[in-house]
Amino acid sequence: NYKNKFKITINNKSKKNLKKSFEILWECGIGIDEKLKKENLRSMKVYFNTGKNVIKVKPSKKKRISLKGEWISLVNRYFFISFIEEEGRFFIEKRNSIPLVGIKKEIFLEKGGKEEIKIKFFASPKSYFLLKKEKKDFEDAMGFGVFGFLSIIFLKILKFFYSITGNYGWSIIILTLLINILTFPLTLKNLKSMHAMKKLQPYIEQLKKKYKDDPQKLQMELMHLYKIKGVNPLGGCLPLLLQIPIFWALFSMLRQTFELRGAHFILWIKDLASPDSFFGHIPEFIPIFGGWPVGPLPLLMGIMMYIQQKTQSTGDPQAKALSWMPIFFTLIFFQFPSGLVLYWLFNNILTFIEQKIFLKNIGG
Repeated sequence: NYKNKFKITINNKSKKNLKKSFEILWECGIGIDEKLKKENLRSMKVYFNTGKNVIKVKPSKKKRISLKGEWISLVNRYFFISFIEEEGRFFIEKRNSIPLVGIKKEIFLEKGGKEEIKIKFFASPKSYFLLKKEKKDFEDAMGFGVFGFLSIIFLKILKFFYSITGNYGWSIIILTLLINILTFPLTLKNLKSMHAMKKLQPYIEQLKKKYKDDPQKLQMELMHLYKIKGVNPLGGCLPLLLQIPIFWALFSMLRQTFELRGAHFILWIKDLASPDSFFGHIPEFIPIFGGWPVGPLPLLMGIMMYIQQKTQSTGDPQAKALSWMPIFFTLIFFQFPSGLVLYWLFNNILTFIEQKIFLKNIGG
């Protein structure tokens, strides 16, 4: 039971009636782990229930923000706390770059009298299922973002697979397989488009030589060629674009879901919510990348992404422009949760297998 309350008794020992106000503050949220201190501070958010809907409120360094509603919460990467009171008077402010939330009470004390005040609050892990169970819209403070509906769907499916496998790593792999199966018709369509583009390369090179001094005419002739051959020159970019909502929904879900905290997969992967740091960290003195964790999982992902890219390469300028993507993604994924890297790695493996089967069937 994560519902809590405490009672404050105030005695008026003076010989006159008093009208007073007092405040109770909560700063930093819960569970500041030294290893995650920077991450917790970055991910700390304030959510407020107006009585009609839940909104995210950005604290101001310059002034206090006063609000009236049903509850106010302070969340970080893994934990959630909230003051609860119908038509409560809440406030938010920022001290030393750290947000804090509070509740304000006003009381009237008769001379020689006393007043008992009860404060209700909820403090728990940041678990979607646990927060939703309270039926107070706490789950809206998960902060899954614009693709939150997808994050919730993926989380429910992941939880279902976990009930079968008992391992979140294998559950992520099964979820990846399911997503890959569902998106396969689009993947196949794009593989066909990219193959057609590759077959056009000799004609494209001829046109480039013929109209090398007339760029405008070259573009017109290329567009005409694409039209008569029924080829979309940007077709190769579509799989990546389609992955963006899925990627961000999974990123948001895997990055902050409490259930994945400390979830072991296999071998060295002992926490699917943390970056893979098996090889240690990049020295602090190195600009930009200093202190970043380094592990085999993102390196394998980068290698697999490079192999996949070479397999689907069409030789067109768009493909060449994306040749740096494996390096970029590898560097960025050094800091991402192992669970997300596992998804991206396995997704690349499945896509590579699909490409090889497709090329074999068409004799490529």
